[in-house]
Amino acid sequence: MKAIKASRIVWRRSGLAVWALVACLSLAFGPCPPARASALLVSTVGAGDTATNGTDIAEPVGPSGALFSNPAGLAVFDRTTAAGSFGVGFGQEQIRALGNPAYRPKRRILTTIPDAAVAVPADERLTLGAGVSGSVGTMFNFNPDPGAGVTADFFSEVTIVNLPLAASYRIGPRLWVGAELTPLFGYFRAHYPTPVVPVRFTLRGPGIQSMVGLTWRPAPDWSLGLGLRSPGMVWMRGSMPAPGAKRQDVRLDLEVPAQISLGVTKRFGRRLSVSVAGRWTDSSSLGRSDVEFEATPAIDTPFVPDALDEWRAAVGCRYRWSEALELRAGYAHATRIVGNRGISPLLFDAQDDRLGGGLAWTRGSWTVEAMVGYWFLRSRQVGPQEALILPGRYRFGGGGIVMLGLVHRI
Repeated sequence: MKAIKASRIVWRRSGLAVWALVACLSLAFGPCPPARASALLVSTVGAGDTATNGTDIAEPVGPSGALFSNPAGLAVFDRTTAAGSFGVGFGQEQIRALGNPAYRPKRRILTTIPDAAVAVPADERLTLGAGVSGSVGTMFNFNPDPGAGVTADFFSEVTIVNLPLAASYRIGPRLWVGAELTPLFGYFRAHYPTPVVPVRFTLRGPGIQSMVGLTWRPAPDWSLGLGLRSPGMVWMRGSMPAPGAKRQDVRLDLEVPAQISLGVTKRFGRRLSVSVAGRWTDSSSLGRSDVEFEATPAIDTPFVPDALDEWRAAVGCRYRWSEALELRAGYAHATRIVGNRGISPLLFDAQDDRLGGGLAWTRGSWTVEAMVGYWFLRSRQVGPQEALILPGRYRFGGGGIVMLGLVHRI
């Protein structure tokens, strides 16, 4: 009872203002992709954790990182900590069609990446957390090219916004556990040609997912973190024209993938820490969720055709240059999640390799974070026997990300 009463007081005094910021960010940026455009799975959240490429799973850099990968990590924050960041991602997508050399569309990517979170210690054992971030964010947009014989456009945009609510509990000084319930909101818009009817719809709807986490310190200079995210569901509904001047319902019951994250951190003295992390995502579940058309079931299609599981590995480090300045860096590699039979102008990806680096400058109770990253340009060749719509060479990446963040400890 004392813990509950204390947590209520803390939330009233410091958490409500931050949660208002979280809500405002959600409303302001919910309609746009909260992740790097065309990165089907978000790899990190927050400027601090993105600088190390999400390797600090055992002891996250910021509250957003804990809510994203391991809610037990909220126990790191022994003071009320509010954090928010804003970034811009950029890159390119391009297609070189086989058999139609005149069709070579190219698109520049530019997207915003906001997040916010708060961690509030209720007592010496219990820490509460809340935030807003994105778990999926993509956009593909290729205009018609009549000169190349392509008279229709290909457009798809998907956003899934997370609003996690979490708690972490210190079982002892070396063992922490955490649990999280995450309301979701999904937005899916697309238009593209089919032999039956032109497709043009907008779907929206709520969803839910959960996660548990654990952090164990077997020795003072070692930390191990584990995050287990359950399968989730987003129920999206909308409508579009049907043959005969009628409208038809369109629905997507999207199975949000389960995920397992594991990280190890080793500290070398007081200044340097090195972390390695791995992640498996059951992203093949995205291929088991169909976009269903009430009046024209012949054009029903999987959300991600030929979907594959993702495997991701990363290494990162943090170096305390001085009491005020910390330097951060990381590298990550992730496998593709769209197989060759699912590649089209509406959806494609590639092997993901990215470098990141950043710094944190602390002055009193305030910390300013900054990071820059680069993701390498990759290409895939899809032949006529495999292509879903258009065989050709698909190129993706060749861009970067810039983020600024602000952390306040109360």
